[in-house]
Amino acid sequence: MPGRGRGRPRHPDVLTPAEQRVLEELRRGGTNAEIAVRLGRSPETVRTHVASMLAKLELADRYELAAWRPGRERRPLLGLMALPPALAFVRSPLIWAGVGLGGLAILAVVVLLLVFFLGGAAEPSGVPSGLTGAAMVATGDSHTCALLETREVVCWGLNDEGQTDAPAGRYRWLSAGQDRTCAVTDAGEVLCWGSTGFRRCSSYGYGRDIILCDNAEVAVSGVVGATYRSVSVSHRSTIPGSSQEGLICALRETGEIDCWGSNTIEGLEAPWGTYRSVSAGNAYLCAVRDTGEVDCWRVDDIWARRDRALRGTYDSISVGGEHICGIRDTGELHCWGNLFDARVAVPSETYRSVSTGPTATCAVRASGEVDCFGAGPTGAPPGAYRSVSVGSSHVCAIRDTGAVACWGSNAEGQASVP
Repeated sequence: MPGRGRGRPRHPDVLTPAEQRVLEELRRGGTNAEIAVRLGRSPETVRTHVASMLAKLELADRYELAAWRPGRERRPLLGLMALPPALAFVRSPLIWAGVGLGGLAILAVVVLLLVFFLGGAAEPSGVPSGLTGAAMVATGDSHTCALLETREVVCWGLNDEGQTDAPAGRYRWLSAGQDRTCAVTDAGEVLCWGSTGFRRCSSYGYGRDIILCDNAEVAVSGVVGATYRSVSVSHRSTIPGSSQEGLICALRETGEIDCWGSNTIEGLEAPWGTYRSVSAGNAYLCAVRDTGEVDCWRVDDIWARRDRALRGTYDSISVGGEHICGIRDTGELHCWGNLFDARVAVPSETYRSVSTGPTATCAVRASGEVDCFGAGPTGAPPGAYRSVSVGSSHVCAIRDTGAVACWGSNAEGQASVP
């Protein structure tokens, strides 16, 4: 007697519902650990789902997976299968009628069918023309850079310090500050271009041999032998009397944090432990531990450590010019600092990501809308977004379609998406 089937029935779609949820979070960005936190799963489970999807779809890596859309690979075949009956339908009456223009009509139909079926689906209406296929976007004072799904970096806007001269290569993470940009290569190396503020090649650190090199167009930075998963560049300081040129923090693959800046800065060593994310400000640095607690160090004011604001566990944190905003694991947005008191009301919504600039903050709701508040650009174009980045005078965000939209000041072309 034939045996009875066991286990769950095979899902009719290419991906299972669990894999589809992981894919949606993968497109929002983040490591397996960050995706696991958002989904309430273990990093091992996320890693297993990613590996399964790569094998099913015969894709090379998670970047190609994030860019994949169901049905694309089947359209050309379906189009070719549809050509014979379509041609038969239009050919017979034209030939039998003996109309001299019949041949042209047939040719026109063939061309239209080829364009429709072989050219792929058209972009949805309402999507602006310009840069598409973006995985991350980063804004500085007057420049913008985007990390594409192809792992290339493109930049535009003011280039007085070389901040838009992105070196060729493949990258996994991107961050921009005042007039500098940093990215993590596929190999885990941190590269920075623009005004790094390091002045010369040297090494220092607390037994970590941090290398700062600024005698070339691109500065190779970080701890010798370490590999990194992400990097954060501080914005311009808005604190009166602050002389810091900018700080950079990078998160190692192993979870430790390294921070550096000009050679005279001291006190940048992060608390011991492992973290899931880090955000650099000119006067203070904050990071989210693997357990969800927030640590802030090298703070110039007591407000950055207010227990009232730091209670609970967080998904992410973002440090601005004089304020800090974080998203709790419940999706609530909390902001504190010199810019957030009774004058600024934080919307009571559920959010998926947040970005702080020198004086303003923008956050993406769970539903995809962007809210901006504080002293800075507001009025995001309508639509659904994945992520947002706030600069000194402009804001850029990535739509669910992968298109980049920017608004605010465009004095140096920083909001003119190529």
